[in-house]
Amino acid sequence: MLDRRQFLLGLALVGLAWSEPRVGPVKHWLVAHRGGAKLAPENTMAAFSKAIELGADAIELDIHLTADQDLVVIHDDTLQRTSHKEGVVRQLTLAQLKEADPSIPSLREVLRLARGHCKLLVEIKHPYGGPRHPGIENVLLQQLQEEKMVDQVVVISFDKESMRLLRSKVLTGLLYGGSVDAEKIQQELGVDFLCPHFSQASPAMIEHAHGLGMRVNAWTVDDEKDMRALLAAGCDSITTDRPDLLKNVLGR
Repeated sequence: MLDRRQFLLGLALVGLAWSEPRVGPVKHWLVAHRGGAKLAPENTMAAFSKAIELGADAIELDIHLTADQDLVVIHDDTLQRTSHKEGVVRQLTLAQLKEADPSIPSLREVLRLARGHCKLLVEIKHPYGGPRHPGIENVLLQQLQEEKMVDQVVVISFDKESMRLLRSKVLTGLLYGGSVDAEKIQQELGVDFLCPHFSQASPAMIEHAHGLGMRVNAWTVDDEKDMRALLAAGCDSITTDRPDLLKNVLGR
């Protein structure tokens, strides 16, 4: 039977294991939002290449599921805003999407571009108003495994079901715009990152997340003053449309 000292030591060790982040050290990741949407057309190979040239630690991008069960990198669930064409992404094959707009990359193309150069924050999108993309999580995991990129990717989403399905299979991060119960999120979803709108990333919130074993990635930060405030608060990772500006703030 354990004596009191051994029992208390055991509790302490459990607490250390609980608070230790699964993700390794994060030293102010510079994350290029959609590749750096104010420097090049968003979610394009040109933007991603530019981000790598600037030395971004990670690239954030968005994925949707195509009609032929492939993954395409585009933010919206239609082509209208970015491609100035008519068409619903989920109703078109990858080949049809590329025919409509050759600048739309597949996820595989971006995985191959980034491999060995930077990490990726892959945001799972679901069609506005639903229904969800059925099986997108399994397709994503398969492609990450086939391209040998599981260890270079953090999968993020506003969708809690996607986070539940991917728990412990890949690093994950929950996106949100308002306030959340960090302890409840940690228990229910087991995410590695909390990804709040930067207005929610206070010093107290960041410290609390760290105490629960989670890192903090704030979005989308394009003002130098806000960048400096987040860094001073201990924010681990900043997502920005201006990776060039954040690079200067970081003194790189």
